[in-house]
Amino acid sequence: MKKIIIALASSALVCIQSCASLFSTTTIEPNKSFVLGEGLHAAYDAQIQNVSTSDIDVIIVDNEGKQNSLGLLKVGEQKNYSVPANMAVRFKNTSEISASIKIALFGDSNLSMGYKNNK
Repeated sequence: MKKIIIALASSALVCIQSCASLFSTTTIEPNKSFVLGEGLHAAYDAQIQNVSTSDIDVIIVDNEGKQNSLGLLKVGEQKNYSVPANMAVRFKNTSEISASIKIALFGDSNLSMGYKNNK
């Protein structure tokens, strides 16, 4: 019985360390993008909720800069995105007012995050 408890405790500790998570609310200025995960990193899952008053374009970008639209994240909508290793997700605010998103990350939470001007 003691060995089972030690094994379960060890498994839980490994899961806690490897299953990192991060929670944030981020504001995106008008005509700017918030980019999550540029550079080298492991795969991660992102649960995103649009808590603003305008839709947000969601674009996945590979490490060579090739972009592919994942569609619109409409006002009040929440979606889950499974992001492969070494790919970034760009949340593009094309409106004339600030937008906000709630972010919950699971997996590799040691990601670069930053803002870029819309092109």
